[in-house]
Amino acid sequence: MRDVKKYSSVQVRIQLEKEKFNLNLLEYKYKNQLLKTWMDGFDDFCITKPKTLETKLNYIHENPVRKKYVGAAEEYQYSSAAFYLTAAEGPVNVKHYVEVLGIPGYGAI
Repeated sequence: MRDVKKYSSVQVRIQLEKEKFNLNLLEYKYKNQLLKTWMDGFDDFCITKPKTLETKLNYIHENPVRKKYVGAAEEYQYSSAAFYLTAAEGPVNVKHYVEVLGIPGYGAI
């Protein structure tokens, strides 16, 4: 998990810098860290039901709203929320979890 967090946090920072994102909005000062992508620690959680997946996905989609980056989850350009609400394509190609998991007849979020 440590390696995944390290690699992905570097990639997130590179992408944000390419897009001229104001990194000061994410500033975090602790032990000489200026940007913190991931929280310390790791809690694994096995998702075994589609409803649990929806709950977790909705929680993640609402994070930018809770932080007041946007007024609605679908407005955050780095989120898949708009895709799930409107099937709109964003900067990242997203497949619906129903398609990936092959859940026939199961509705969207």
